[in-house]
Amino acid sequence: MRGDLMFLVSLLSIASATILYIGSDNSYKYIYGTSESLKEKLRDRMHEVAPKCCEELTKECFACATGLLVEEFCKRHSGEYGCPKQPTPIACKMQTVTGVRVKTRTKPPFIIYTHEFKTDIHVSGSIQRRGIWEPHFIKQFATYLDKYPTAYVVDIGANIGMYSLFAAKKGHVVYAFEPVRKNIIRQCNSIVDNNFTNLNLFPYALSHKELTVNFIEPSDNVGGTHTVEIEETSGVENVDYAKAYTLDSFEIPSDKPIIMKIDIEGSECEMMNGAHEFFHVHDIKIILMEWGQIAKKCKTIDTIIKTLQSKGLSIYDAGGNHRLNMTEKPWTKHWDVVWK
Repeated sequence: MRGDLMFLVSLLSIASATILYIGSDNSYKYIYGTSESLKEKLRDRMHEVAPKCCEELTKECFACATGLLVEEFCKRHSGEYGCPKQPTPIACKMQTVTGVRVKTRTKPPFIIYTHEFKTDIHVSGSIQRRGIWEPHFIKQFATYLDKYPTAYVVDIGANIGMYSLFAAKKGHVVYAFEPVRKNIIRQCNSIVDNNFTNLNLFPYALSHKELTVNFIEPSDNVGGTHTVEIEETSGVENVDYAKAYTLDSFEIPSDKPIIMKIDIEGSECEMMNGAHEFFHVHDIKIILMEWGQIAKKCKTIDTIIKTLQSKGLSIYDAGGNHRLNMTEKPWTKHWDVVWK
């Protein structure tokens, strides 16, 4: 609020000085000239009265004038003053897809659109056979959704939406991240079919910085798709490549608790390294997390563990029943873990 007020005062001061300058300038016969001459005089005068940090009238200049970091200034002025436009959730609409429309066996149940079994034998296969995916996690997920009924849910690696749709059905506001188009359109169909208005689906990958990735997809396991950073893009976005941002790039409110699920097939390390501010400001109650790959490959694993511990979280086995021994960290024998 203070930064916005200073920004407004700066602009008003500049505008006032410009009006006075133009009105008192005897070299012009009329106050009103052409639009171009007025723009030129305005630019000149703004340079004269702006702070020294304003070499050019850019986002850096305005951030300096308002006493904000450029990143914070651009969060408030997305797409303005040279700031990049912030990533936004997709506007879902119903599309024709292959696969099976399933009513889950959760409490409460909801509709979910799955892939054909032959292309997604694990996630879609389990939902088609049993009406649920990862029941050991969903049980704990449901417990925390009930315990914190106003909590926001952050689903990173949403896939076709087992977790995000379930949370939305139980009335939670959801922020879901999924970069693969074939998963996005199925989750969109589910959002439309269930009439959900509380699920924000972002068609992006998450990483340690803004970059571009492509996909490596097993032939029978869409849910096992992982991403690899690339320099140049070609093809169709979310089909051949996807944009990746940091979790810190997204304006997820911090006024209520957070319930998280993280499963991004080996990119958990990069994602966590782009979420320092998120973990600093949010009240995290539980993280259901695929841990096996991050434990074996992540060079910053100790820092990540310290970050999670600083939030008052402890690590448990996949069932959430047994707290893991700190002497065994980074717990490479555990594929799934719970931080709570």
